[in-house]
Amino acid sequence: MSMLAMLRTFIDQSYPPAPTFTEADVPDLAGKVVLVTGGNTGIGKETVRVVLEHGARVYLACRSEEKGKAAVKELLDLTGKTELFLLSLDLSSFASIRNCADELKRKETKLDVLFNNAGLMAPPIQQLTAEGYDMTFGTNVVGPYLLTKLLHPLLQAAAAEHHDARVVHTSSLGHAAGPKPCITWESLKPGEPGENKRRSMGPDNLYYQSKAGVIMVANELARRYGDEGIIHMSLHPGTIKSELGRNWPLSQRISYSLFIRLKPTALGAITQLYAGTSPEGKHLNGKYLIPWARVGKSRDDMQDEKISGRLWEWLEEQTAAVATYRSFSPAEGAVWAESESGHSTESESVPARVKELDELPHNVGDMPSIAKVKNWYAQSFDELIHFPSMLSLPSHIRNALLVQPPDHHQLPESTPNPSLMFMNDDFASMALGYERCQDDRRT
Repeated sequence: MSMLAMLRTFIDQSYPPAPTFTEADVPDLAGKVVLVTGGNTGIGKETVRVVLEHGARVYLACRSEEKGKAAVKELLDLTGKTELFLLSLDLSSFASIRNCADELKRKETKLDVLFNNAGLMAPPIQQLTAEGYDMTFGTNVVGPYLLTKLLHPLLQAAAAEHHDARVVHTSSLGHAAGPKPCITWESLKPGEPGENKRRSMGPDNLYYQSKAGVIMVANELARRYGDEGIIHMSLHPGTIKSELGRNWPLSQRISYSLFIRLKPTALGAITQLYAGTSPEGKHLNGKYLIPWARVGKSRDDMQDEKISGRLWEWLEEQTAAVATYRSFSPAEGAVWAESESGHSTESESVPARVKELDELPHNVGDMPSIAKVKNWYAQSFDELIHFPSMLSLPSHIRNALLVQPPDHHQLPESTPNPSLMFMNDDFASMALGYERCQDDRRT
């Protein structure tokens, strides 16, 4: 993008025409479940207020419990509603992200809209996330990616219901000012010489890089899951009065506010409300939106599938120990979410069966234990085949079972069932307590 083109883009998006979509255009959201990260302040808080007033069941996720509780109380008092709940979420910690996702799964069977709204700008350069990532990239890209991945089954359950679950990824016009190429790979999880490179980029470029990452992640998710009815969009909310620049030096904050006429928070929420709630939003998969509620265009290299694909693979590698995107059908996702939330109506004996599997001897060389796994599974097949835990098995095992279920009359080891023979190593791995989803790759 040339300097002239960048200037035009900056003017157009900093001084946009009056919005044609307003809060009054948000439809009735009764029956919808909505999660807003960073919902305790600024644009996120305004988003929470509007969707709450329009009937949604809303979860506000933020890092500070004190600030979160205060925001929840204020919004409940303001709206007179009751369906607003607080979740603890620190996007710079995998453990916190996992706990947040698990808590939501215990409470809900679906998620209709996820607003990945929370973000961080210009923290002290020496700060890293709990897992050692650059704090800005870790909080703005890696964390939201992992949260979205963990909540994917709930999104699939919503898509199975009405083929319209949405994830709104908040980026920034700042992505256009970022470095080229758009990702400096050695800066993401620094170590020598990466740490020197990261520090030389400075807080502003690290922020711009993270917002480019947000767009590319949204684009990859849109390509991979749009056909399932999970709509992913990214956007620039506008130049808004918020706490985002709180880490900037005072002189930088003053000069920025003098140069740009900052808009009220209510306007900042308009574009993401349009993306997440409007009927038109269903048709915006993979789009980049600009103020106010318009379809725009991100920098050209954000559309480079080689770069975004590499980022996707990197993120998959970084988060594989926590979760893997599962290739469930929408119907499977709905059943899985039901079981995860504790709402399953399946046989109460099944959890005991699963516990039995977990307690099998942990010795991959112990052939009797492998035979025991085979026998156990065959005996439990009628119960497990309809149970959502079946879905936690690697997809190739699941498919083999569905095509050729074990024959209860051919259990002796002298006449092993072909499907079970095929699965020896995998079940032995599960008996060893390995992650059940490690081999579950999208085909």
